[in-house]
Amino acid sequence: MQAFGWPFFVTSLKQDDPKLIEYIRNTVLMPPSKLPYALASGDNATVFSQFGKVESETLPLLFGKDMRNGTFFEAGGLDGEWMSTTLYMEKFLGWTGLLAEMVPTHAKKLLTKHRKAWFAPACLSPHSWPIVANYKTRYEKALDAGASVLKQAFNDQPSNVLSKISFGTSPCFPLYSLLVATNLTKIDFCTLDVEGIELQVLKTIPWDKVDIKVILLDLLHTAEGEQALDEYMNAVHYRKIRKKETKRGYTYVRKDWAAEKNLMDEGKRIFGSPSALLPGPPETRPSNNATHDVTPPAKPPRKQSKPLDPRLCRQFALSCARNHVEDILEALSECPKLVAWKDPMTGYCAIHWAARKGNVDLLSSYQEVLGFDVNARTNSGFVALHIAAQFGNMEFYEFLLTKLKANPTFRDYSGKKPHQYL
Repeated sequence: MQAFGWPFFVTSLKQDDPKLIEYIRNTVLMPPSKLPYALASGDNATVFSQFGKVESETLPLLFGKDMRNGTFFEAGGLDGEWMSTTLYMEKFLGWTGLLAEMVPTHAKKLLTKHRKAWFAPACLSPHSWPIVANYKTRYEKALDAGASVLKQAFNDQPSNVLSKISFGTSPCFPLYSLLVATNLTKIDFCTLDVEGIELQVLKTIPWDKVDIKVILLDLLHTAEGEQALDEYMNAVHYRKIRKKETKRGYTYVRKDWAAEKNLMDEGKRIFGSPSALLPGPPETRPSNNATHDVTPPAKPPRKQSKPLDPRLCRQFALSCARNHVEDILEALSECPKLVAWKDPMTGYCAIHWAARKGNVDLLSSYQEVLGFDVNARTNSGFVALHIAAQFGNMEFYEFLLTKLKANPTFRDYSGKKPHQYL
């Protein structure tokens, strides 16, 4: 945290805390540029996105005559030109919004393009509170070489202009916090390319407090897979468009907005055949003269759980880090909830420390504790399998796979599966 000059309290704030919103406004956000564009592609280029012609074909199909002067949010637009999905709308149709990019070299290049949108040099948090995340990148020099080299980079083809892999850390804020800080809770088009944590970011959004019409998601690194994304988006009342933008991404449209726009009447042209749709009818907003009761049923009160003692949590984390088995088991016998407690800075919980130490006996004890999650993630996206592989603890690794049925397909936030660290 100190590397960014953050006050010590920032990571303890929830995403809607006024202190966090004020901090983002005062120290993170950069306003839209008033200078002329300075684009490497010149004035005539119209296609910038990595998702084909989503800007000039898919979005006009959805927005029609309302295509001008919209609002957007884009996470992962690199230098703000190459692979930016929003530059077309901003440059030619008067859109504005918010851009987020975490890699410093990319962010510096983005600022030189003089985009007419707010900018946050940060990444998105997979939690409803801020964190600091590690990242690695090897595409810095590719940005200077153009789209052909970028294509080589993403296909893992050798290129003499690619830089060596570099590592760094970045502040990460909840998406909702950034939108509130920019006064942009009404978004026409949101695109997320966050290297595998798309679903986790989506789950942090309080959907009753935002108005997002269309969402484009990058599925290249998403660990949970396309089906999990489809199910979640359907649960929050979005419908997937039939056409894939590329092999990487899909566009989702909010059902009630699609109904208001009569997009449902377009049928197969937009959403495909009825058999291809996710279950559930399109939802419509009640009209002003509706006579039926539209008040949702009251939810039963949620039982409030008593928060864990911070001192107890710190002592437990210290015992795990030191591999003091007796102290760990004694603490769990008194407070079983500690098995799932995560360190707010690293995201480590008991299983991650056990994986680091290779303590199979301790792992056997953990599996008997209620709340134990063999696939729990750290703030860097690691599951226990990743960590066991990194530290060469093969007995622990095999125990996770064979006895506890840990999921070997999960990717960390750099896109790697556990076996790639062996």
